[in-house]
Amino acid sequence: MRMQRWLSVAAVVVALLSGATRTLDAQGLTSGAITGTVTKTGDTPLENVQIEIVNAATGFRAGIITRTNGRYFVQGLEVGVYRVTARLLGYAPQTREGVRVTLNSATRIDFELSETATQLQTVTTTAVTNGADFSPTRQGVATVVADTLLRRVPSLQRDFTEMVKLTPQVNSRDGGASAGGAYNRLNNFTVDGANQNDRFNLGSSGGQPGGATGGRIMSVDAVKEFQVLMSPTDVRYGNFGGMLVNAVTRNGTNTWTGGATYTYRNPRMAANVDQIRQSGFNYKNYGFTLGGPIIKDKLHFFIAPEFQDRTDPTSGPAFNAATNMVGQVSVDSIAAIRSIMASRFDVGSEGAFSRGNPLTNLFGRLDWSINGSNRATFRVLDNTAEQDEFSRNTGTLNANGAGNQSAGIRLTSNSFTRQNKNRSFVGQLFTNFNSGASNELLVGFNTIRDQRVNMPVQAPEISLAVQGLAVTFGTERFSPGNDLKQRIFEVSDNFSVPLGAHNLTFGGRFEQTFVYNYFLSGAAYGAYSFPNIAALRAGTPSSYAFSYANGGDIAAEFNVRQLSAYVQDLWNVTRNFSVTAGVRVDRPDFLEAPKQNALITARAANIRTDYAPKAAFLFSPRIGFNWDVNGDQTTQLRGNVGIYTAQAPFILIGNAYANTGLGGVTVTCSGAQTPAFTTDVSAMPKSCAGQAAPTPGLAGSVGLNVNDPDFKYPQNFTTSVGFDRKLPWGVVATFEGLYRRDIHGLYVRDLNLKGPATLNGATRTDRNGRVMYADSITTTGTVNNNNQKYLTAYGTPSVNVTEGVIQLTNSKGGYNYNLTGQLRKRFAASFEATAAYTYTQAKDVQSLTSDRAISNWRNGRQYSGLEYAPDDVSTSNFQRPHRAIVYGTYTAPWKTNQTDVTFFYEAMSGAPYVYVVNADINGDGFAGNDPIYVPRDGRDPNEVRVGTGTGAAFAVSAAEGQILEDFIKSQSCLDKQRGQIMKRNSCQGPLQQRMDVSIRQTIPEVAGQRLTMQLDIFNFANLVNKNWGRVKFPVQSTFNNQQLFNQSGRTAGTLESSMPNYTLNATVRQAMVGSATAPITGPFAANPNTASNNYQIQLTLRYAF
Repeated sequence: MRMQRWLSVAAVVVALLSGATRTLDAQGLTSGAITGTVTKTGDTPLENVQIEIVNAATGFRAGIITRTNGRYFVQGLEVGVYRVTARLLGYAPQTREGVRVTLNSATRIDFELSETATQLQTVTTTAVTNGADFSPTRQGVATVVADTLLRRVPSLQRDFTEMVKLTPQVNSRDGGASAGGAYNRLNNFTVDGANQNDRFNLGSSGGQPGGATGGRIMSVDAVKEFQVLMSPTDVRYGNFGGMLVNAVTRNGTNTWTGGATYTYRNPRMAANVDQIRQSGFNYKNYGFTLGGPIIKDKLHFFIAPEFQDRTDPTSGPAFNAATNMVGQVSVDSIAAIRSIMASRFDVGSEGAFSRGNPLTNLFGRLDWSINGSNRATFRVLDNTAEQDEFSRNTGTLNANGAGNQSAGIRLTSNSFTRQNKNRSFVGQLFTNFNSGASNELLVGFNTIRDQRVNMPVQAPEISLAVQGLAVTFGTERFSPGNDLKQRIFEVSDNFSVPLGAHNLTFGGRFEQTFVYNYFLSGAAYGAYSFPNIAALRAGTPSSYAFSYANGGDIAAEFNVRQLSAYVQDLWNVTRNFSVTAGVRVDRPDFLEAPKQNALITARAANIRTDYAPKAAFLFSPRIGFNWDVNGDQTTQLRGNVGIYTAQAPFILIGNAYANTGLGGVTVTCSGAQTPAFTTDVSAMPKSCAGQAAPTPGLAGSVGLNVNDPDFKYPQNFTTSVGFDRKLPWGVVATFEGLYRRDIHGLYVRDLNLKGPATLNGATRTDRNGRVMYADSITTTGTVNNNNQKYLTAYGTPSVNVTEGVIQLTNSKGGYNYNLTGQLRKRFAASFEATAAYTYTQAKDVQSLTSDRAISNWRNGRQYSGLEYAPDDVSTSNFQRPHRAIVYGTYTAPWKTNQTDVTFFYEAMSGAPYVYVVNADINGDGFAGNDPIYVPRDGRDPNEVRVGTGTGAAFAVSAAEGQILEDFIKSQSCLDKQRGQIMKRNSCQGPLQQRMDVSIRQTIPEVAGQRLTMQLDIFNFANLVNKNWGRVKFPVQSTFNNQQLFNQSGRTAGTLESSMPNYTLNATVRQAMVGSATAPITGPFAANPNTASNNYQIQLTLRYAF
């Protein structure tokens, strides 16, 4: 508490100091700087030279005088173009025009003044600067993207965060972008220096509010510039462990500017594919901008509202009229299901489904030059996004029954809509001192709400096996009542003061986040599983699951307060060598703890539900350097080393607040215990057949979530080095290396597992070396492992703990590194281009890709060793070893009516994956995550038993063994692992390539009004040839677990000697042998029906004045 008081007092003192100063604008995270040295002939520094800086657009003026060493440093400049003038009595004045200031960089402008006895006219020249490339503040790995490039590169979403793909080290293809192989939920987004991050980090958004709904932070036309920071030395930057996307918004100027944009595409502007043409796919995006002076040189405004009306085809297998099939399921079978359920509810359609995605983005900003000492800004964002969710795949009926969701061929009653609303307010006050010291105060407030709405029916989710696949319909199990609210308040203050060759920065930040999350982790309207259509007709399900409130609060509700303080020194050691050193300390504090479940602790003393992460001081020291080798901004060596602290996604910590076993209960039943079938959601059975309903407050739960009391926020050690060289023709070459290693990684474990099974004191393993957690496994494949659990069942009546006690804790040892080579030519008159190649390796203990703790445990780590191994690393889900990008713009040399052509090309390794068994092979209680043993010969039943039939009818088949052998030979990652259990993510998907092209044509002006027509072609290669531009994936749509084997019983014997009986996964088998309706594809196939595998054309009309 003492430290909290001192941090608060310090912030107040600095804020009060900011009110009594004048002359120079402030240095902040949302601005840039101009620096340099003034000398006279002979390289002698000149003191007291008057430096005047004028913004060409707004007329803003800033001034400073050089110090005894001839240096000047003008901070807090808005991104843009400036005129810089140096004057000293007795010397000829000089002016540099066209000086470009970029975000969080110091553009270097040096002057050499000539002595004169008479007053001469100012000598004016045009500055040739590489502010983003050569700057004393450029030390770590970063990419800057200006608004001109934002408007030119083809964009399907008109979302500036989509352009992180221009960063060589970033993979943005799979959900939230991963920076250099890091966990994608450790990214951070800031706009105008304020938090714009989803602290809860819902869905695959990677921290972007509304990302899971296809939402945008704001209109791309509201962005002036943004940067992607991966290893900044500046300690003011924090709360990230992957990348920080830092954007500044556009402001009004003394000139009235504005325009309107209309973007359109429809099915006839895309490839002639039935699923696309029949889906009703449509995209309309329209918006306008307007900015100008309210009071010239005093008060300016800028607004940029934008709206999207969009529908997309669903992904996965589609109805094929020629075969009368949806995937492998016949329409006749679906018609039978519809007929059976007709008297209960409408199961929906197997046909094409259009997913709506309407967006509203409102942006407004005011800039007020209060006086010569103070400048204020106020900015508001108001966003609404909706996304219909529906997909199909080739998944089979889950072997664990109704307790686990099956997908497969979904019918449209299983759809829902995600809705996101995000509103953000930010105010900033910039104040300055005569001496060059400066201050920036920021206050921000952000609200985020995510809901699931528009479920077509109120019914249990029902899945059944049909022709080898699952068919699913009814209300999607996780959607009813699903509601998330966040309120984020922040205050930050940064104070900078120049002292000789040093520029010192002191600052602090306060943030408080409120979270409310209502989510039933099981099946809120119930779920049934049926083995076949006949069982559905008879109303005899094989399993049942239901989650409901039982005498307690379901919602997770908590507050998190974080205090940060930092100090930093930018030291210009010499004219061309600078060092930045600083330290940052963050102290997160969870103000409430989860509720204690005394019933649990009484049964298992090592399990407590009432732990929140302890408040702790987390230190992040950093040091970096920049060396302009020749002093002429042509050769630059730079690097840094430091520690970075990220905010843990609150969804991972919040699971423990929601799943204590007190508020809600989840029951699962199978076999004879399955209760009678009903579709009345108000009368779902609250217990298994023959059991009493659970007692309120004493109800058992199939799973619990808890926090490690010693859990710490993610921290990594990072070091980077970079070399930049200016080549002829304005080309800049760069080589960068970045290495990161976890100090505190994120890890989930099943705290309920005692450890592996032992025999005579030795760990038990199967005949292939797999560590076993079962007491025994029967010949039917049933796992018995009660002796390996602390808690097998609890509650009144007793409920089996089948989903474990999943604890959030820390790992160590995970690492990633990148090596990047890049060539770029910027700000050329007719041609601008960048080419880059990055090699990446990423290893972690576990890859967390889900919102749910149980899913992260089940799918985040496919492993055959000890379950608790927090420092045993293997290939991360986020590893893409090779990535090459080339993008550029060419302007045709017409005198009028300009024509531009822009292209973006990307080639990248596919995602990593591993082949697994659909059942629980190691006996830990979780199915579908055990990697396969790769036989020396797939045809040898002493190596692997592959055949046909189930249970007692199983028989080894030489033909099936040959298919398996051919499958292994077809992939080198399998072939080279013969005789061993597969390593996690040891296979890599095929190379993925994509090229987008944009053509812009300026229409002849009429009365000074400008109109531009732009044609964007996405997946240009597919337009040229229908077989090009299609990305191949492993034949199953589920990543990263590719199911190769279905268990069909087991031979008699001990854990060490018995062998599983397997049948080949139906989808894999079909890919290898084909069928009457499906060709042979081998282990990889490109889905010809998905929109991304086909070309799309987009037309944009842009009016500007």
